[in-house]
Amino acid sequence: MKKKCPRCKGSFECKGSNIQKCQCKSIKLSSQAYQFIRDNYTDCLCLACLQQIEKERQCSPKLSAVPNNQ
Repeated sequence: MKKKCPRCKGSFECKGSNIQKCQCKSIKLSSQAYQFIRDNYTDCLCLACLQQIEKERQCSPKLSAVPNNQ
C-alpha cells in the first residue's frame, strides 16, 4: 500500500500486511532510535527516514522529528 511518510512527506510502498517483504525489515534500529520513533510518530516511516534517524542517533543523542533538509 502506498503511504506518505509523516517525517519527510515523501511517498513509499508499505508492506505492513506482509512485514517480511517490507522495506523496514532491511534496517536494524537501535533501541534509542526505535523509542524516538514510537514517541514521535504513529505511522510507518520511509526507509530513508529510518536510516537518517538511526544515523543521527549514532552521531548525537538529540534527534529531530523533522528532517534536516526541511
